[in-house]
Amino acid sequence: MGPIIAGVLTALLVAGAYGALIGSNTPPNYRPVLLWAALYALPLQPLAFYALRLPLDTALVGLLGQGTARNLVSLLYAPLTEEPMKWAVLMLPFVRQHLKPAVAVPMALAVGLGFAIGEIGFLAYQLSRAPAYAVLPFTAFGPFAVERFLVAFLHGAFIAFLSARMALGRSLWPALAASLVLHFLLNLPIGVLGLAPLGLDRTVVAALLQIWIIGFTFALGLVVARIHRQLASAQSAP
Repeated sequence: MGPIIAGVLTALLVAGAYGALIGSNTPPNYRPVLLWAALYALPLQPLAFYALRLPLDTALVGLLGQGTARNLVSLLYAPLTEEPMKWAVLMLPFVRQHLKPAVAVPMALAVGLGFAIGEIGFLAYQLSRAPAYAVLPFTAFGPFAVERFLVAFLHGAFIAFLSARMALGRSLWPALAASLVLHFLLNLPIGVLGLAPLGLDRTVVAALLQIWIIGFTFALGLVVARIHRQLASAQSAP
């Protein structure tokens, strides 16, 4: 039960912290829309995994085998299967008609929050099925909680550029490409060190990856905060 308890606690932490952040930056009349957007996104990570990622991997294994080529291509799985799911929520008519500049970033973060909570549940369930993890107490999953907390923000940040351009009525292609590239860049060191750890101790590898995720989150957080300030100021200007 350790992974399940850890997953529930992490999901509650993520929902509480980011829910408060999003709500405090959203006009009250828009908050129900953002809640619905988060709920729409809730089942999409497991759906992306089973409906897109597994069939893609099966096809690639049949084409490339289990070698290095398949492992390198697998670094593209998450961006190519997860980002379009989040795009789809932003493009739902009910969501898009409420997408104004002042709520563009909160809307993206709400979609990312719902997506991330669904992902936490999915990962906790998968860990609970692995004998090596199932027997561990929930206190052993501290690194899991930290990583999921950071990734919950990143899921929304990846599509903040798209949400902003939609709210401004601008071309979406640069933002669609940006979300894919950012997601790929986040995963690149994780995949490279996982495939070829360069003889490093597993503890060192885990520490390096945590540092990378923290730095990536901090940098992207500054950019997203600036975008939100600019959009909110532009909408409130006479």
